Amino acid sequence: MTEPLNFATEQEPWNVYRLEDGTIIRAKIVMTRVMVREGAKTDEGFPVYDLRWQHIVDVTPSEISKAARQSSDLMDRLKPKDTA
Repeated sequence: MTEPLNFATEQEPWNVYRLEDGTIIRAKIVMTRVMVREGAKTDEGFPVYDLRWQHIVDVTPSEISKAARQSSDLMDRLKPKDTA
């Protein structure tokens, strides 16, 4: 392998998904490194690139999921503690 290639980001759009409970999930892949595989070519004669990526995920819970979490936390606090 050779040294990493410099690159400029032109676009990194988010994919946005809304779950049935209203939660919003945003996800994208960000390229972090590019290298040319030394001596390797595709069948068409193009260079072979080794790419490194980072997955970015952002979750915005809905009011429904926030309320469910708060209810679950409350139930956990009300459970009797083990006294073993």
